[in-house]
Amino acid sequence: MHTGRRNALLVIDLLVFVGAVLLSFRLRSTYNFGLFITQAPVRVTTELLLYFGGFLALYGFLCYGLGLYEENLRWSFRQHLTRLIVISLLLFGAITITFYLTNPFAVPRSNLIVFLAFNALGELAIRLLFFQILFRDSVKRVLVIGRNDKTLRLLRELRRQAAFRTRILGVLDESAERPGGAADHYVYRVIGKWVDADRIIREQRPDLVLLSVETLDMRERILEAIDSRTVAGTFLYLDPGVYEIMIGQPQYIRIGDIPFVRIRKSISNLYDFKRLADFFMAMSLFLLTAPLMAALLIAVRANSKGPGIFAQARVGRYERPFRIFKFRTMYVEDEHNLSQAKSGDPRITPLGRFLRRTRLDELPQLVNIIRGEMSFIGPRPLIAKEVDAFKKSVPGFGERFIALPGLSGLAQVHGDYHTGPVEKLKYDLWYCYHYHPWLDVTILLRTVKTVLMRQGT
Repeated sequence: MHTGRRNALLVIDLLVFVGAVLLSFRLRSTYNFGLFITQAPVRVTTELLLYFGGFLALYGFLCYGLGLYEENLRWSFRQHLTRLIVISLLLFGAITITFYLTNPFAVPRSNLIVFLAFNALGELAIRLLFFQILFRDSVKRVLVIGRNDKTLRLLRELRRQAAFRTRILGVLDESAERPGGAADHYVYRVIGKWVDADRIIREQRPDLVLLSVETLDMRERILEAIDSRTVAGTFLYLDPGVYEIMIGQPQYIRIGDIPFVRIRKSISNLYDFKRLADFFMAMSLFLLTAPLMAALLIAVRANSKGPGIFAQARVGRYERPFRIFKFRTMYVEDEHNLSQAKSGDPRITPLGRFLRRTRLDELPQLVNIIRGEMSFIGPRPLIAKEVDAFKKSVPGFGERFIALPGLSGLAQVHGDYHTGPVEKLKYDLWYCYHYHPWLDVTILLRTVKTVLMRQGT
């Protein structure tokens, strides 16, 4: 979504929030809300406005974190309704807990319910109008340069969005034998060779050019063939390699007349703050969920024979081994013969299916976080066998171990079960080399969305 449109939609969302609050008080309150604001003592009015402003900011934050302004978000009633329900439930919980702890003034529960209902309906109506009116003719013309197995997945994803957001002009490929003809096993036609990219871009005037080639040499040759004036006004994206992600925010030095770009091999200094925040959050959650974990431990042992806690060796930060803890979700089996569980796996217990679906099986990992072996957010913890295999087949795979493994991560919330190890590595490295506390917060919110919508890896 374009920045201007995203900001406009955010402002409209906040105005709908304010309108829903006023309308709920208008319909459900026995007193005049406007009169109350103007005639109440200054302290009470100030306190009310502070609470209101805080909840308004929280609402905007939740909308952003749960992806209501995502770049590739299309109109989908089910998708928007699901996200708005999640946001409404989180907001209801935050308001209820805040008022229970502080007890500033009585707000009828019916007011909150009416407000949330009006707000959700208003947001759905606004988004329907926003997407249908503003994006009706806003179709991105896309040209893809390069053709390989990854390109096929890219084209299929673009095709999924083509009915509303994109139109594929075609593919440029070095080995195209019949320009203009249908590609053999690809979704769209090959319209020329990449050496003709400059001419074809001038003729077709795409809004978006996606460069999907596997070798650095090929990438350089294609970019050299395109005049910078040709792509003026066109967004040009390339599929980055490992080290291109590592220099995403480059620092330059010059030795004589030779420029060098710094390759970051260490994580941000803010990571020390992250460890401190992880410890206090994990301790708090452990104390709060201790009764639930005790009940689940008893339930797991009663559901099937075997220990309640499953421990397995994983590879942690700097490739140091540690044992990860989970509630056991499978029938007892020799640990050395364990393989990755799949959907409908008969080895998973009935209770285990529920624990996996809700991710409650990962609650014991709070102990790993307290001990400094894991974090809430980070690359997925792998077993040693997987690490050895990926380090042999995926260049740069060892770079992901500069960060603590996490309960969730960028690769988990943006990828799916079909995302390959190279793409997951890119997400992991982007997280490691562009770390900021705000990134953790957005990933946590997207994790909530992923769990509730049963997506991700």
